[in-house]
Amino acid sequence: MPGIAQGMVALGQQEKPPRRAGGVVDLPAVVGGDDRVGVAVDDEHVVDAGQIGGEVEVGPQEIGLAPAPGVDRRRRGGRAQRGRADGGSVHDQGVDRLTGRDPQANRPPHAAAEEAEAASEAASAPHGRHRRKQVPATIGEEIGGGEASFAFPAAAVVEAQVGKPQLGAGAGERLLLGGGAVAQQAVGADDEGRVRGRGQVKIAPEPEAVDFERDGELHGPLSGRRTRPRLAGRAGVSYSIDPMSRKRHPVLEAEITGIAYGGRGIFRWNGLAVFVAQAVPGDRVRLAITRRRKSYAEARVLEVVSPSPDRIVPPCRYSGVCGGCTWQFLAYEKQLAYKRQHVAESLARLGGLQGVPVHPAIPSPAVFAYRNKMEFTCADRRWLLPSELENPEIERTFALGLHVPGTFDKVLDTEACLLQPEPGNRILAAIRELFRTSGRPPYGLRSHEGFWRFAVLRNAVSSGSWMVNLVTASEDPPLLAAVAERLAGDFPEIVSVVNNVTARRAGIAVGEVEHPLRGERVLRERLGGFVFEISANSFFQTNTRGAERLYETVRAFAGLEGGETVLDLYSGTGTIPVFLSERCRRVLGIEIAPSAVRDAERNCRLNGVENCRFLEGDILAGMAALEERPAVVIADPPRVGMAKEVVRELLRLGPRRIVYVSCNPATLARDLALLQEGYEPREVQPVDLFPHTFHIEAVARLEKRG
Repeated sequence: MPGIAQGMVALGQQEKPPRRAGGVVDLPAVVGGDDRVGVAVDDEHVVDAGQIGGEVEVGPQEIGLAPAPGVDRRRRGGRAQRGRADGGSVHDQGVDRLTGRDPQANRPPHAAAEEAEAASEAASAPHGRHRRKQVPATIGEEIGGGEASFAFPAAAVVEAQVGKPQLGAGAGERLLLGGGAVAQQAVGADDEGRVRGRGQVKIAPEPEAVDFERDGELHGPLSGRRTRPRLAGRAGVSYSIDPMSRKRHPVLEAEITGIAYGGRGIFRWNGLAVFVAQAVPGDRVRLAITRRRKSYAEARVLEVVSPSPDRIVPPCRYSGVCGGCTWQFLAYEKQLAYKRQHVAESLARLGGLQGVPVHPAIPSPAVFAYRNKMEFTCADRRWLLPSELENPEIERTFALGLHVPGTFDKVLDTEACLLQPEPGNRILAAIRELFRTSGRPPYGLRSHEGFWRFAVLRNAVSSGSWMVNLVTASEDPPLLAAVAERLAGDFPEIVSVVNNVTARRAGIAVGEVEHPLRGERVLRERLGGFVFEISANSFFQTNTRGAERLYETVRAFAGLEGGETVLDLYSGTGTIPVFLSERCRRVLGIEIAPSAVRDAERNCRLNGVENCRFLEGDILAGMAALEERPAVVIADPPRVGMAKEVVRELLRLGPRRIVYVSCNPATLARDLALLQEGYEPREVQPVDLFPHTFHIEAVARLEKRG
């Protein structure tokens, strides 16, 4: 190689050999003086060649080197090799001189495996012409006007710079050459430090064919300084190829020992907490490590070797792929136990609140067909189930369904969702057919072109009536009127069809304008003896019967005797004020959304409630303007919890009791900790409104100290 790898390592037999074949030899540009050659024998150890009986043969007269006339041994590719006298490491164009210090210092034990994964993900498209190259055991390469030959020992990988395109790497790029029968990765880098080459190289006693992978993608910038060559394909390490991204992930077997908030199983590996989707305590699984950070890692299940006794067979064909629900494989009684555990652990660990009683979770009255609202996304690309990948007859340019978890553009074509009542699935199938035969295209989630965007279905449990909201990117009154007429004719239970129109790119099923197409503009639902009107875009708890249990818990924790003034923060459409109206003197609600305030006032009129009043505006400003100190405050904030300023104002206001309703255990713990200076949390009651997911509602009762 041209003026770079000026040495070789011959592993001796008289001393302790490397612990596995395929060790790595890092050859500096010039070996001499106090310079060292490091040999990596596993993920955590690099030792000197001399310590394992190796010899470093250096110089133009040594075996394996044939100097080229006029070559400056301290230059590489036209750049001067910098030397230091203090024993530090010198780096230039990706090759390290290991001089006088342990190159493994401050190196995390999993770094080599990360480097292997990085090497395997490098792109190789520019080097497709190098497939099936013949690689001899001894390689000769032009150096200026001369030639040098190198013999590579069987357990060595040499990093060098090549002078012209060869073995899948271009001129001036880096290359790993593997010894013996151990396959290694060839890695190239361009002038900007981006990985470009990928391929397997074998150096064997006899010439043999080498294949290079044609497909690949840029892997991002390489580190400007490395203390160890990239490793790949070492003996004893197995990998999984992601069928979608084609990335290589290390594989191991482990037993899941806990479950984290967010629904993922957890175990510890090499000091890291590893989070595993679709796994529960008691599972023994084969898994692939898909992401690593300093303090944690993430993995996906490849195979359940031994299932947990709490694991069941999910009834839904989309389970494990769809984001609608992620815990169908877990017995419902264990779901409740883990949800209570999440609330208790959040209070103790995040809020520092010890000894607060957390009651067993109140179960949902129904564990399937419980949702009264479902949003189905329309897309111009269908995300296939693993069982559908090999079926060429499946249409891939249309989807109407739910998303793959954590993605905005991967949409399943959901034929039926078990979370909504059965009539909803029949309505969904009819909408799918009407969309596909309408002559208007589905919306492209990346191109932002197309017409059909969402189909939103709402139902009233008490009456069995349905609302259909067709969300489009533009207006087409004749087409939409025909679709509404067809739906209403085929399904008598549909009492409302509306059209929301939005040209915004955000994937939100709310339009800038709304057009009624057929029937009424609202649904009517009964909750705890009261009637509520629900419009297409108004908020209403998605589990109607579960919401009754939630509001009954709020009413019990409020402990009203009939003469109190109650303040309801974040009052929304007025469900809690209406629920409490019969038990107190008056209720004052504060809500920032004008449409929600109008819905709340309408719901009060609908139920003949006259002792509720609503303030429209900022929560903090509304609290500051109060003319009367409330005896009880109900707070039902969004997932982000209450702002610190609202907490301070609540402490200043000083009601005798606070009832806090939360859908996020983490922000519940944070806010209860902030309220500690004035209030003591007496009890917390989890209420499950979302079976088969990790989400949980919780109601906390706080009493004023002193």
